[in-house]
Amino acid sequence: MVTVSFLPETVTLNKRIPVRPHARAFQRAYLSNLLSSHFDLPLVVVEAPRGFGKTTLLASMAHRANANVRWLTLDEKDRDLNTCVTNLCSALYNVQMGGGANIGGNISQSARLIVSAFRELSVDTLILDNYEAVYNADSINGLLEQVVSELPPLTQVVIATQKTPPFKRSGRLRFRLTEVTQSDLRFDVDDVASYFETIARYRLSPAEASMIVQRTDGQPVSVNLLSQLAYGLQSYLRINFDALRLAPGEQTLIFLLREVIKRSSFQLDQAAQILTNLQLAMTAPPTAADEPVQTPSLAEATAAALPLLEQLATQYCLVHELSSADRTLSPHPMLFDLGSLL
Repeated sequence: MVTVSFLPETVTLNKRIPVRPHARAFQRAYLSNLLSSHFDLPLVVVEAPRGFGKTTLLASMAHRANANVRWLTLDEKDRDLNTCVTNLCSALYNVQMGGGANIGGNISQSARLIVSAFRELSVDTLILDNYEAVYNADSINGLLEQVVSELPPLTQVVIATQKTPPFKRSGRLRFRLTEVTQSDLRFDVDDVASYFETIARYRLSPAEASMIVQRTDGQPVSVNLLSQLAYGLQSYLRINFDALRLAPGEQTLIFLLREVIKRSSFQLDQAAQILTNLQLAMTAPPTAADEPVQTPSLAEATAAALPLLEQLATQYCLVHELSSADRTLSPHPMLFDLGSLL
């Protein structure tokens, strides 16, 4: 059975299921070396804009051999301390806990509860994805600072965020964290050449690799979408990258997604309508029973979108797959933003 992770009945469970590394994900040794060389620091902050491979990096960390890792994807509800502590404990114990934690807003008590779970379960890494959802919530930042300060040796909290959390500037944690930034995640010329050759089986010339870096700013999602055009191409066929008129920014991403969909089993206007309907169904407010329904229900829109999402997930194109027993798909927010502009 295939499910989609934003369905209301599955979202709580899916918050603590890590993304599964894809066969087409590109592992960069220097990122692994950067992280492994600072294993003794209790906090890792991965900070970059959307599309720079933060979740992909976290997925590889979550599936390290012999590692005891827990995962939590944060959302707006986690800005409430009781809710966040409940979800953190659910992630650490890998079981859904009902109701909010009864800690009365006490940060110190909450931190002791979480740190004791680290010790009891011998957890070595807790990964928090989507930290930008709570980055300016004082109680959550205070909780994280306290937890990091009290962690047992050789254990880590790893967060991924689009926005800078205040504790990065705190003297308390300044020498206790490792930073992975946009510059670290950005693809350089060697990365692009290796990515195309390893993943797409397409050999770029040095000039082509350099041009791609320059015109995409090395953004991993742009390089990924561009490589989709080369994947499975016969060796004697060549892509005129210069004719694609690439440039950093949203317009290039829209253009590349259009080209990817044109090579799929879906018509471009059909895919655009599917993604638009799905986004509308996800954001539509509840309606009264006697009100006329203006958009497809979430269940209807999801059922219609599932074949497209499955195809994109197989291609490793803006849809993640979670490490669950059933195949659970997690569309990247960029897919909806770009899909509405196709």
